[in-house]
Amino acid sequence: MFGYINVNTCNLSEKEKNLYEAYYYGIVKELRSRIGIRQRIVFRSDMAFLNILLEGIYGTRTKKENYNLLRFAPFKIVSKKVVYRGKITEYVAEMNIVLAYHNYLDDWRDERCICKKLFCDCLKKEYLKIVKKYPRQIKVIEKNLMQLSIYEKNGEDNIELVSQTVGEMVGEIFAWKEDQYYEELKMLGFYIGKLIYILDAYVDFEYDMKKKLYNPLTKIREDAGSKEDFESMCKIFMESLKQECSKIYVKLPIFMHNEIIENVLYSGIMYDLG
Repeated sequence: MFGYINVNTCNLSEKEKNLYEAYYYGIVKELRSRIGIRQRIVFRSDMAFLNILLEGIYGTRTKKENYNLLRFAPFKIVSKKVVYRGKITEYVAEMNIVLAYHNYLDDWRDERCICKKLFCDCLKKEYLKIVKKYPRQIKVIEKNLMQLSIYEKNGEDNIELVSQTVGEMVGEIFAWKEDQYYEELKMLGFYIGKLIYILDAYVDFEYDMKKKLYNPLTKIREDAGSKEDFESMCKIFMESLKQECSKIYVKLPIFMHNEIIENVLYSGIMYDLG
């Protein structure tokens, strides 16, 4: 994930903000209990949305707990947080570790940065445990990461083709279980995955062009002509993917946390783009 699946706090009540935060820090606490201080190099805020989405559908039992959040700058401060943890939190935390592991592995292969290699190595043992537990998800993730790497090395400019690899990965992660919700959750994750990949490429476009780095939107920029047309085309494309997410969302039997989920889908993602 890329850090774009967030809430728009301007449109949330205080109660909803506290609820979102409770799930957010629930994942942090789960990661801390599994891998200790390494959670600092693993946690991605996007995963809070997945936790709330799955909880809204499955309604598994979550424990209400306290968590002492340590802050080290400028002094050591302890903040007490109320958090929610349960079976879904465990799953989301494990998928967070998987994504972080592959992110650092990919960075090591591309940049040969020794710190990324060390981060990858310190997560490997935990990653191998998760591989045995969730072979379906891991198989799809590894297959599509390999395909994405091939596309990037070959300079593939078909944005539909390239973004599909991320869509399939995220879709398989969203589909926690192979049950009656599998197809809908997989398709919701598919469109969200495509959206955030394209959004990330859009945000990085100018930087990538200056540094002569690969960006899958290059052909669209060439075809657009002007910068304004390029930006309009990208935003229309991304809005159409948001609409696909909305169509699938209304089919899901979500009986909890609808306000937060809708906040993310309708105004959280792409919020910074206006």
